[in-house]
Amino acid sequence: MDDVIAQLPSDAAATFQSIGIAATICLPLVKDNRLIALMAVHDAIPRIWTDAELSLIREVVERSWAHIERVRAERTLHETSRRLNAILSNTREAVFLMDENQICVYANAAAEQLTGYSFEDMQGRPLHDVVHHKKPDGSHYPIEECPIDRAFPERAQTSGEEFFVAPDGSFYPVGFTASPVLDDEGKPIGTVIEARNIAEEKRFQEHQVLLIDELNHRAKNLLAIVQGLVAQTMTSSDPEIRKALEGRLMALAAAHSLLTKKNWEPVPLRQLVQDAIAPHVAGHAVSMEGPELMLPSKTAISMVLAVHELATNAVKYGSLSAPGGGVDVRWNVADTELEFQWQEFGGPPVVAPAKRGFGSKMLERGLAAELDGSVKIEFLTEGVICKVRAYIPRLPA
Repeated sequence: MDDVIAQLPSDAAATFQSIGIAATICLPLVKDNRLIALMAVHDAIPRIWTDAELSLIREVVERSWAHIERVRAERTLHETSRRLNAILSNTREAVFLMDENQICVYANAAAEQLTGYSFEDMQGRPLHDVVHHKKPDGSHYPIEECPIDRAFPERAQTSGEEFFVAPDGSFYPVGFTASPVLDDEGKPIGTVIEARNIAEEKRFQEHQVLLIDELNHRAKNLLAIVQGLVAQTMTSSDPEIRKALEGRLMALAAAHSLLTKKNWEPVPLRQLVQDAIAPHVAGHAVSMEGPELMLPSKTAISMVLAVHELATNAVKYGSLSAPGGGVDVRWNVADTELEFQWQEFGGPPVVAPAKRGFGSKMLERGLAAELDGSVKIEFLTEGVICKVRAYIPRLPA
């Protein structure tokens, strides 16, 4: 507007004149089809705005807005940095940040406490040169062999356990996770390293191993004593009864040995079945089919005793008592329910017993109760079938 008196109604012109404006120009700033700002330029006397002046004003508008956006971004970045620093300063996990040259550019308070070095001691140096340059045997630890520094060139997260070197030259174990920092194009520009002292965890684990070893030793001794007592006590008893009882104790001892090797952690069902029937199936066909399934220790012991009982009965009366006989073992899992089936074939014709023996009762009552499920034995002419349904607790991931 070159002259407000000539171009505006008298009331509006009087308003402009009262504040000393005789000519004005108002330039909008539009981004993405949206009005985001206006800039007004005034003059105290009427004038014609030249193209050069208009171009200058447009440039001023663009630069002013760019400056405003930069200030806003810096304020946001500052606030984000403040919050992030507050979080990292209060976390118990040691956090280090390496740049693209693997030089330490940040270490939180927990990192200073872990290493015994201040951030100033680590800043501007590879972290490896400060806390990871020696192996526990005193030999040099080349950075090229360092799994922590491998995250950057390999662009992949790495984790594990290593030994850091304290300022006094002593060593302490740490658990670490190293993750590459990638730019928008996927190029590594740094590494974030998290670490914690695991010396106490190691001591606890060692103590736990000692306790478990002692417990296993005593349990094996107890089983050996029980087997000895059975052998001595039942010397005049029916040999079949003594043999059956000794077989059950041996199966229990075998299950215990397997669980001991696995530190009483879950064990695979397939291995349990193989170990339980191995002493009984020489020269016979045995097939097994089912998904990989890990059983907790309580369920494992029950299943071993069950398979042992089925195998010994098959050796005495069923398919494993005749040449050409065999056993087909199958299982399936639906959610937390195990369906297990033992089926004999190729043996002598089966005759259902007039009454249930100890083994059948142990399976149908004892095993069912132990497994929180059901056990059904079918005496078909072509071979015994035992169907087990059992609850399998979910194992932690």
